[in-house]
Amino acid sequence: MITSLTKYLKQASKDDTIIFESDVSYLVGTSVWSKKGLNKILNVTKSDIDDVVILCKNVKQVKNLIENFSENQTFLSDWPGLLNVIFKKNSKLNTLPNDMITIRIPNHSTTLRLLDEKGPMISLPLKLGKQRPITKYTKTLVFESRVDFLIKGSDCELKEPSFFNTITEEKIQ
Repeated sequence: MITSLTKYLKQASKDDTIIFESDVSYLVGTSVWSKKGLNKILNVTKSDIDDVVILCKNVKQVKNLIENFSENQTFLSDWPGLLNVIFKKNSKLNTLPNDMITIRIPNHSTTLRLLDEKGPMISLPLKLGKQRPITKYTKTLVFESRVDFLIKGSDCELKEPSFFNTITEEKIQ
């Protein structure tokens, strides 16, 4: 269903999947607490579980998902932005099978509003085949029937994919 962000925020449930514009490209996502939603986005993107990035609105949301977070970490000055950081997840986060998770705090008003109201999200870039991530809103329409919601958007500028900027917690302590 193509809708506005406001309508999505009123109607969506935990297991719903959504395509939305971000600071990197268009992403498909679901609640970080939804195994059903995770399986749906993996199916839509034909991606591997290891490609998942968790988006958080702020450091407070990050702290709720990981073990041992220090406010003195040097990378905090790069958040929000394109930096992904790999952390050891805490035991409450049983949606993802791996012990290590990749987290990013985006710098995009729509994405931040979404995360503020719905909480952290599991996300994957939306792609057509092996092409680069989708940045044109019209190309997202191909996926409309494969997700629960598609947020009306505009074209976004593809920035350097954030996986090139991934660092691990061990490198920064």
